[in-house]
Amino acid sequence: MSHRSKAGVSINPRSAQNMSTRPAGVSKKKFSPFKAFGALGALAAITICLFVQLPGLSVEGTRMFGIFLAAILLWVSEAVPLAGTAVLVIFLEVLFISDHALLDVAKGAPAYTKFFGALANPVIILFLGGFMVADGAAKYKLDRALSAVLLKPFIGKPRLTVLGVMLITAIMSMFMSNTATTATMFAVMMPVIMALPEGKARTGIALSIPVAANVGGMGTPVGTPPNAIALGALETQALTSPSYSGCWRQYR
Repeated sequence: MSHRSKAGVSINPRSAQNMSTRPAGVSKKKFSPFKAFGALGALAAITICLFVQLPGLSVEGTRMFGIFLAAILLWVSEAVPLAGTAVLVIFLEVLFISDHALLDVAKGAPAYTKFFGALANPVIILFLGGFMVADGAAKYKLDRALSAVLLKPFIGKPRLTVLGVMLITAIMSMFMSNTATTATMFAVMMPVIMALPEGKARTGIALSIPVAANVGGMGTPVGTPPNAIALGALETQALTSPSYSGCWRQYR
């Protein structure tokens, strides 16, 4: 376990490996009235917008507004899993506003392949890759073990420890989500933080982790989701090169 000495602060890497921020288990929740309200409200929003055209909107615009309201109600109430709601939006768009819609649509409606193509958007694939790497590292506790090992050379002086924590956090957040990196580093450094007396030292280490994660998260597109979203928007406007790494270094 960690302890505080005159020379500085030391940490046992094995103590960090035994800590876990993954939930032990998720209990099944019963279908609450709030969820029922969300499901019925979503169904009503879609049904009304299918047969009632809103002033100032086209038929397709009215249907899209109904899908938008349904998504909000399902997301807020969690009547269905969040991922299910996200996929449901795409299928509703195909069924009601694409060129293969069940109901009549105006000429020039978007092709149904355009909606399905959103599932293979490079930004989505980029997210999936980053999430898979982070989840795999967390599952086998590789992130905590690696962090504890990398911290060894920096243990001894408080300022050197803070520098090491910030450096390692910034590097890890370049390849993992900065939120996941912050949670991982807090799990590793919590024994050290609790061993320090209340004051600037404890506050400094605690604040250095999220600050370094934010700085490192700007280094690569997978560092934080807004980076990839921004790259996708720039690519849509033909403002980026085909290379993610090259265009990110150019526009960050």
